[in-house]
Amino acid sequence: MFISDALKLVFFEVPRTGSNSVTAALNELDPEAPTAKTRSQRGVTFDYHVFMLPTDLPQAGYRLLAAHRNPYERLWSHWKFRNKYGNPPVFRTTSWERYVQWACDPSSAKEIRGAMLDVPICEMFDCDRVDNWLQFEDLEQSWLKLSKDMGIALPPLPLKHSSPIKGDFRDAYNHELASLVFTRFAADFERFGYDPDSWKRSHKNNEPNLLSISNNLESKEQELNKPKIAILTHFQRSFTAFSLNRVVQDQIAMLVGHGYDTTVLVSESSAWDSPEGKYADPRIKLVQLPNFAEIIDEENPSETEQEIAELSEALASALDGIDVVFTHDIVYMGRSKKLMQAAWNTAKKQPKLKWLHWIHSAANPALINKTPSAAAIHSKFVSEGWANSQLIFFNHMSIPRLAEWFGYAEADIKIVPHPLDVCTFFGFSSLTSQIYESYQLYDADYIAISPTRLTSNKQIEWVIKIMSRLKFNGAKVRLLLLDFHSNKDKSIEYRSKLKRLADEWGMDASDAVFISEFDESLRFEAPHSMVRELFSLSHVFIQPSVSESYSLAAQEAAALGNLLVLNTDFPPMHEMYGKHAMYFHFSSYMNRDTLKDGQTITRFQEVEFGFEPPNVPSSLVTQKGESWFVGGDVAYADQIARKIIEEFASNMVLAQRQMRLRDRNLYSIFRNHLEPLLTASVSVDRPI
Repeated sequence: MFISDALKLVFFEVPRTGSNSVTAALNELDPEAPTAKTRSQRGVTFDYHVFMLPTDLPQAGYRLLAAHRNPYERLWSHWKFRNKYGNPPVFRTTSWERYVQWACDPSSAKEIRGAMLDVPICEMFDCDRVDNWLQFEDLEQSWLKLSKDMGIALPPLPLKHSSPIKGDFRDAYNHELASLVFTRFAADFERFGYDPDSWKRSHKNNEPNLLSISNNLESKEQELNKPKIAILTHFQRSFTAFSLNRVVQDQIAMLVGHGYDTTVLVSESSAWDSPEGKYADPRIKLVQLPNFAEIIDEENPSETEQEIAELSEALASALDGIDVVFTHDIVYMGRSKKLMQAAWNTAKKQPKLKWLHWIHSAANPALINKTPSAAAIHSKFVSEGWANSQLIFFNHMSIPRLAEWFGYAEADIKIVPHPLDVCTFFGFSSLTSQIYESYQLYDADYIAISPTRLTSNKQIEWVIKIMSRLKFNGAKVRLLLLDFHSNKDKSIEYRSKLKRLADEWGMDASDAVFISEFDESLRFEAPHSMVRELFSLSHVFIQPSVSESYSLAAQEAAALGNLLVLNTDFPPMHEMYGKHAMYFHFSSYMNRDTLKDGQTITRFQEVEFGFEPPNVPSSLVTQKGESWFVGGDVAYADQIARKIIEEFASNMVLAQRQMRLRDRNLYSIFRNHLEPLLTASVSVDRPI
């Protein structure tokens, strides 16, 4: 559990209910909480369920918080996570069906030992004591309600530990499995009101449960049923310095990149004869609407009405066949009142259109009311409402005032942070952009870049081992080895050895990548510009070499914001990079005491456990009788990984950069914030 004395809050961390995200947000709000301090001292920021504080709860006056999730889905999610990461290793080979049998009757699966059992939430603690429940299926709204109940602004929920294997839980169940789960988790179904039949799809339930076929069919169906999107702007050209223009271009990139039919509506101008940037993307349809004067001539209302009529007719035609319309500073803005009126007219004629209104420069009605014509239009919209619409803003704290200003229910004001187009912002080459997308670097918690020759003196084994331990501490990792001048037999043999090591240490093919194998042009070497581009993405630079004259790579990595992990057994490193780096023992070809030729060798003793150690690949564990042993290098690499995690948790610059690169890129924003709004219904209907 997470206890905060400052917030007077106790949070019960129920696995696979979004609790890691909640704990991360609470940790940000109260980094001095006893739980946060305990975990920081242990070097743990992930796996929040592992280290529990004593069960004695604080005295009265503390708010008790917990989250719940559909039992069918929670069990499926937990199996996916355990099956992927092998915690304990037996789960790597445990089928879904066997896992359900074990969860519902542990005695039926005696091969599974030493694992935390999945139990109903109602058996974890006294549910009657909980003051606030967060519902996983609507976590953002539950979090917003908690913020109101507590009377404080809570930080946004970060994305943590999303399921590693895709697939809808309903495809995993048949009658037999569903019956087992419903019987075992009956108390949760009853308390939280989940439908016992929620595991079912519309297809016949006695059909074979073929997950891969089902997922492929579902993917094709979704592709065909994707809504058609229009982005409505008042732009007359693409001003690169105009932030709103960059936001629209980012949305174009997200939509077309994910296969959405996209139309962009702009004001008529000769500048669009040769569109630039994302507006030139052949996958979009660029439509010019009649130009209009922003200022209303109060003495010639008929002229204004004519302009609005022309805009309404053109807009209605352009939106024919469209499902969702994005607007940007069109509604509730005095300068855009003509286009706003035209859009409103179209909304009345096409009531099935869904409108998402981005409010970038929301104006207080008191300011709008200073202009009589704008005040009249604003008052009409607020009083009569805009059917099938939602407002989009960028922070939860502003929701109450926006709701009051514009007459929206708070539930219909959604938060979509602005994304960072990483490839464009950093000026990546086409090849680097392909690497970024192919290896999903946008999802990684830790990226390490190693520009290196494949020689044993570089001790790349340690880089692989440390990145592996970061992974098994709950992080998503990517190690990119820019192996230049490594096309000779000895280097090829060493590369194969490193691949076997990565596999033994539980690294997937996409976790540890040799760039020389990505593209023919990189067979011999990667251009230095690519090194710079990739360092601008990476988080940690690990240099365990037994000898270095200077290490330009370390210097470049540090200049681009990477945490340095260096070899303390090679003393010159301390002189060259000073105290602002992390130093560990990796041995060297220099006598650390005399600073002369010789060797400094660090050896590690194997570690004994009285139980099968969790989060360690079975290939690295040896059982002898009632004891289990792992190599000393595993324990040391794990120690280094935890120190890295601790540093990122406590260092504001590292943590902020990590979050922006991972949680605010185009892919993350689209997947977690924007795409869910495209098909979700509006919670409160405001008929015109």
